[in-house]
Amino acid sequence: MRGKFKACTFLYLTREHEITHKTQILLQLRQNTGYMDGKYDFAFSGHVKAGESMKQTVRREVKEEIGIDVPERALEFLILIDAPEEGYLKGFFTASSWIGEPRVCEPDKYGGLLWADSDDTKSS
Repeated sequence: MRGKFKACTFLYLTREHEITHKTQILLQLRQNTGYMDGKYDFAFSGHVKAGESMKQTVRREVKEEIGIDVPERALEFLILIDAPEEGYLKGFFTASSWIGEPRVCEPDKYGGLLWADSDDTKSS
């Protein structure tokens, strides 16, 4: 029996800190979404639309959420996860180069951005 599923994508933006040279990941503060509001989220995400590839979704969503353009060649595929209990197929990507300066473009959903060291084990 075949089931229906939705597909979504996630993007991890990374950079090297200018002084410490540690790898940092860009986090966004969730608000007014009804899911994990008040927590930092480490992935820019979105649902794949009909006729759209996962890479196209990643590029569209990151432009909508933080106003940057990530060239397709800059996207690195990480993993595809089948989450049947959630009804999702999840595609994860990373990028360390883009055009523009990240900023909050959806202030109704996100309260701010934060660059955090990727090896920081502190929890908030």
